[in-house]
Amino acid sequence: NKTTALVEQARERIRRFLADPDPGRSAVHLTSGTTEGLRTIARDWLPSFLSDGDEIVVPVADHQANIAPWREAQELLARQGVRVSVRPMPYQPGSGDYDHIALADQAGPRTRFVAVTHVHHVYGGNMNVHRIRRAVGPQAVICLDAAQSIGHLPVSVTDLDVDFVVFSGHKAMALPGSGAVWARQARGPAFTPGGWAGTPN
Repeated sequence: NKTTALVEQARERIRRFLADPDPGRSAVHLTSGTTEGLRTIARDWLPSFLSDGDEIVVPVADHQANIAPWREAQELLARQGVRVSVRPMPYQPGSGDYDHIALADQAGPRTRFVAVTHVHHVYGGNMNVHRIRRAVGPQAVICLDAAQSIGHLPVSVTDLDVDFVVFSGHKAMALPGSGAVWARQARGPAFTPGGWAGTPN
């Protein structure tokens, strides 16, 4: 009972830390870290969200952990006969930021999922994720890799208007081998990781 209470307290602390505006609707899944969190979304949630002809946007110049899972999901869906296009995220040539203007030009009604990184893992630049929602519209799901920002910048799901936030615990003064996926649960099916079919939290 004590362990269960501590786990639930950890989930509530994560919701508060991320400025969750509607904690009654969100889900927090504890993982071993960012990579496992992103793979969980790609493996257990994304395939049920996408349909034949949809497209996803992937930040191909970011960390491999935020590229490979989405390509794996594309391959998984292809084996099921579902064709999903993967578009590379456009970058500004000078700053290396995401090019939100070019993204807005390429995004359309079949742009269903966009993977982004809050702070770049190599040069430490803030990728200005707050501009992504306006670029892709209100219906696309945005997944934020916050591994490099969680211990250094405010990560507000309200201000950034993202649907998933994934991070590693050791980046935020927690123990190694811990991490979390926060899911808004507003666009698409509820986030329910695979495995034991218990509570989605």
